[in-house]
Amino acid sequence: MAHMREILVFCVAYSWCVSDVWSSVPFDNFPQCYTGGISYDSRPNEVGDVASLNCESRGGDPAPTLVWKRGNVSIDTLYTDDRKTLKTTIFFSIEMRPEDNGAVFVCKETHPDIPQPRSCQIDPIRVVFPPVVTVEPQSTTVDIGESPSFTCTAYGNPSVWTGTHQWYFNDNTDVPNNERYTVVETPNGELLLTIAEIVQEDYDVEITCRAKNGKGITSIQVLIHPVTTPPPYVPTTMNYNGTNTNSTVSDTASTARQNFTLIVEMFIILLILPF
Repeated sequence: MAHMREILVFCVAYSWCVSDVWSSVPFDNFPQCYTGGISYDSRPNEVGDVASLNCESRGGDPAPTLVWKRGNVSIDTLYTDDRKTLKTTIFFSIEMRPEDNGAVFVCKETHPDIPQPRSCQIDPIRVVFPPVVTVEPQSTTVDIGESPSFTCTAYGNPSVWTGTHQWYFNDNTDVPNNERYTVVETPNGELLLTIAEIVQEDYDVEITCRAKNGKGITSIQVLIHPVTTPPPYVPTTMNYNGTNTNSTVSDTASTARQNFTLIVEMFIILLILPF
């Protein structure tokens, strides 16, 4: 009897009574989310930091279904299920990227005996990173006389410093030609560059878009390629035996030149020999 009382006390203390362990319904207060490697204090998360996200449920037979989601997108995870302890866990790892800043991950639990899905989530992640600069188009082919346009966007955490998001021309913010080069900032923060009626000298200008914040400077170069004229087309004619007649004519001409040179050398030798 004393031994049975000890088992009963153990079960009650850890909410593991026999009737609960073998219940078909997952325990209350689950699922539970926890993380490893994510900083929520004064030290920010950096791009490239690795973190793990875990979601755990207890009880339930059959096992509950757990799914990690970012927004409406399900995430591929690793899965463990211990039927002895009725512990179900899913987890995955992430390498921090700029787009993870502010991300919220939610774990949802479903089970046939639960009327509504239950869930837990982690707090939004804060990731710091240098400016992300995007230029459209970054590479293009333009003929002389055409007027291409380019847009440049930049964002970062911390925010891009005021006045540092700019177009550069040969490492200078002054445009090469005030009449043909125009830079306009759109209402959504894009920098629109237009070059009117491209001339030959424009191909030699190094054009970059740059931005700066407390984590660094990012620069993206625009590549403007001239239109190249293909070499003239020379048709290839095949003779009756399937060989290239252009090559045959060239070989014949070369042989004729060699024969002529040999005849001239023999004539000179005959002139200088005594009779």
